[in-house]
Amino acid sequence: MSHLKERKEKNCLNCNAEVSGKYCSVCGQENIEPAESAWHLVTHFFNDITHFDGKFFSSLKYLIFKPGFLSHEYKVGRRASYLNPVRMYVFTSFIFFLIFFSVYHFDKKLLNNQFSSATSSLVNNMDSSTFVHVIRNIDSTRKFTRPQFKKYLDSTSARSEISYRLLTSKIIQLMDTSDFNKFVNDLDEDRKLTKEEAVSYIDSTQVFTGIGSYRSKEQYDSALASGKASDGWVMQKLNYRKIELNAKYGGDSNKMQSDILSAFQHSFPQMLFVSLPLFALFLKLIYFRHKSFYYVSHAIFSIHLYIFVFIALLAIIGLNILEGHYSWGWIGYLIGFIYIWMFYYAYKAMRNFYGQGRVKTFLKFFLLNIYLTFIVILLFFIFLVFSFLKL
Repeated sequence: MSHLKERKEKNCLNCNAEVSGKYCSVCGQENIEPAESAWHLVTHFFNDITHFDGKFFSSLKYLIFKPGFLSHEYKVGRRASYLNPVRMYVFTSFIFFLIFFSVYHFDKKLLNNQFSSATSSLVNNMDSSTFVHVIRNIDSTRKFTRPQFKKYLDSTSARSEISYRLLTSKIIQLMDTSDFNKFVNDLDEDRKLTKEEAVSYIDSTQVFTGIGSYRSKEQYDSALASGKASDGWVMQKLNYRKIELNAKYGGDSNKMQSDILSAFQHSFPQMLFVSLPLFALFLKLIYFRHKSFYYVSHAIFSIHLYIFVFIALLAIIGLNILEGHYSWGWIGYLIGFIYIWMFYYAYKAMRNFYGQGRVKTFLKFFLLNIYLTFIVILLFFIFLVFSFLKL
């Protein structure tokens, strides 16, 4: 309620309906003088902020410490005392992704570092005689030093994934057993790879290795017509798009892939927003016998659960930052506890909100997690492809 003077006239300035009392019974607008001072504007602003803060923190307390409580209150109609769940979701998701992208922004040098790390390991683990033997077999006309050869491999990777794969495969095949074992141990000391597996391991550092490296549409069309390529409709679209991007990026596949991953990372808010109604739909399916629970009831429960996950992940991000500055062993245990608590919280919220026994709730919670895993993988793939197509 504002502190401005009430109008003597009894017609609503918004809808022109007759007003009996302070507020219009049709549209709800307060019947006050439209002219207001700057002071009134400032005080109105701070009143709204403090009103929002008061509701937010009281709602936050119930959300964290009483799983399922806010969703139940909303379902039975007790809503005025708590912050609207949609407003709360928008606010908490905005804060979460603001901090998330500030802390975990995509480093565009990441892929180059991955390629360079694998290349350096490959070259460094050859003894002098093996290195000379490899150089002679790859290019007998040039005299490479080890740093020059590393740059040569990296430049080959940027120009063509196929050429890079053939080159690394040839180098690995030429390595003797001792050098190869040192190389594998440097890549992953816990795994014993064959030479073929090592080639695939290096190849996996590139994101779109499953998409052909054709230089032009004409070359790809020729491969399709001759039967050398037998791709389906989706793979054809991806190949055509990659040809366009290769031209756009001048063949620099590392930069192209880093930009794709950066665009993909910034699609996380949309991905979560899309997953929310799908999450609510599955709740509707597994609780179909609960006739008093409409789809909106499941959606509100999902929103509150997502808000809690945002808050828990913010706590984990803060602890990870703290752990990066201080070597306190207890931080790792606390992070582990929060992850466990997130699962327990979801189970407890389901039990409190839907009112079923422990066994039924646990089984439905288990099914929900399987479904959510499938949905997340599916959405990851869809949004990754979408990021690739819209780049």
